Amino acid sequence: MIFGSIMTFNAVIVIFFIAPSLNVMLAGVLYAVGFGMIYFLKTPLLFYVSTFIWTAGEIISVTNSDVYIANHTPVSHRGRFNSILPVIINSGFIVSPAMMGGFIERFEVNSVWIFAFILAVVGVTALIILYSVERRVKRRWTEST
Repeated sequence: MIFGSIMTFNAVIVIFFIAPSLNVMLAGVLYAVGFGMIYFLKTPLLFYVSTFIWTAGEIISVTNSDVYIANHTPVSHRGRFNSILPVIINSGFIVSPAMMGGFIERFEVNSVWIFAFILAVVGVTALIILYSVERRVKRRWTEST
């Protein structure tokens, strides 16, 4: 009984973690929870918990986002995507300090965590919409062939 339920649990985890799109969504949820909870934290132990959560999101994101992008890029354009994508991603590292500095001047430092939570939730919501559209398109394509 216990062995069977453990193997079922293992199978569910493997199936869930195979789909890069679901993993990227999961990473966004972990970012939202991990960064969002910092707004409310008062004890050092909970900061470690938060760091564990958003680090898990980072690991899942790093190991799946490139796979997701590669799966959704035409073979004829993969070289172009692979060359321009780091520029797009790293542009965020260039502009975000100035943007967040302005945000902190206008609001307060602690508000950054609520803003990060909101951005992550918006990102996850966009990924959920994208995922559902892709599934519909794939379903229509398989039905027509």
